Amino acid sequence: MRLPALRRLPGAVLALAVLAPLAAGAAFTAADAPAAAAPAVQPDPAPVPMTTAGTGDFRLRWRNDDRREAAALRRAVNGSDDRVRLGTLLDTQQGRRQARHKCTQATRSGSVLHGFNRTSTDWWCLPRSNAASTDWTPQGISSTEDSRQQGTVNGRKAFVFSWHSGGVGKSGLGTRLSFLDPRNGRYMHVLLVEPRPDGNGRMSYTNLTTHAGGVAWYLNYLFVADTRGGLHVFDMHYLLDLANGSAGSTQETNRVGLYGDTYYARGYSFALPRIGTWANQGDALYDFASVDRSSPDPEILTGEWCNLSRPNASCRVGRVARWRASDLTDFVGTNPFSGTARARSAYHLPTPYTQGAVSWNGCYNTDKGGAGSRPLLITTRPGRTALRTQRGALGLQDLTLYRSTNRLWTVTEHPDTDNRVRRVLYGVPRRSCP
Repeated sequence: MRLPALRRLPGAVLALAVLAPLAAGAAFTAADAPAAAAPAVQPDPAPVPMTTAGTGDFRLRWRNDDRREAAALRRAVNGSDDRVRLGTLLDTQQGRRQARHKCTQATRSGSVLHGFNRTSTDWWCLPRSNAASTDWTPQGISSTEDSRQQGTVNGRKAFVFSWHSGGVGKSGLGTRLSFLDPRNGRYMHVLLVEPRPDGNGRMSYTNLTTHAGGVAWYLNYLFVADTRGGLHVFDMHYLLDLANGSAGSTQETNRVGLYGDTYYARGYSFALPRIGTWANQGDALYDFASVDRSSPDPEILTGEWCNLSRPNASCRVGRVARWRASDLTDFVGTNPFSGTARARSAYHLPTPYTQGAVSWNGCYNTDKGGAGSRPLLITTRPGRTALRTQRGALGLQDLTLYRSTNRLWTVTEHPDTDNRVRRVLYGVPRRSCP
């Protein structure tokens, strides 16, 4: 979740009448509310129909082109121009963490999945060193099922989820990704970095700082949302292997970049340099992201987190925009990653506090949480008054559709306490549109 931002008021959405109560089986009840939830600053509105929004605010321009620098770093760190395969990342032992599949503590009273259907829900609990940490907070999520139509990369499946350094609602001074193997729960942190020369004619890098509210994995590219900045782009082909490379070290957790003849990344085994940024050129926010592969021309979705905490503020509900994935990766012509990209379409979201959105064949699944509002998953089509809701977990964030099991996956941001599991990756069956 991020702090409130000022935006243009989507008045068409706020003018719509609140929907009639939903069917009892799907409605949120008082028993669903988290015991420790703070009251909402403003009344918690029921979801309303998604309506068409203008696309003029959704413009991105290619900036900070560091592809050559990323290639130079790969040669310097890995000792060759070979690419690190996903399997190498997942199977490296040094720095590897272990998540627990469907740990029972997460469903106990007061914990994040209490009251969820244990049969239909799937989840992973993180080790306490990550789950209780206030130094890092998870935000975005995607997977190899977004990356490739067949759902695998180099024959492997994986989830990827993003973290910003610092506690909930903070910005921090660093960003990382975690790649989790769903076969065994093993996962590896990867530090995100910006290529920089060291002043002596050699290539180095420094921390990349962003809220990382969303991540979308398309082909070999990872798009990481930067609230006001746009989308930072990373290429898995330039993954830096500090654990196995000839010039890297996994020591010295306070070092980032080149020291002497050795590259460091805060003790992590891998680092990933940014290749560039699709920089925000309009009055839009980039708080979450996802991939829609339901058509031959895949699209990337970006969306805005807005709230009701400031009655006179212009950011009240938020919008979701759709971009051709080809426009953000391989621009038509001889120079990919150049020029300006524009969204194909945009819609007002059904609620404020939206943390993530995915779509499939025109059916949208969005979530809602934050600022004391009731966590929900919402299913609807633009222009339709009918919608379905289901309970969401406290602290839910970005969404991804895991197509092979037809589940919506998210990650929850709040740190574990002494007796409550609050930070998990979890997936529930995706509901179809009414």
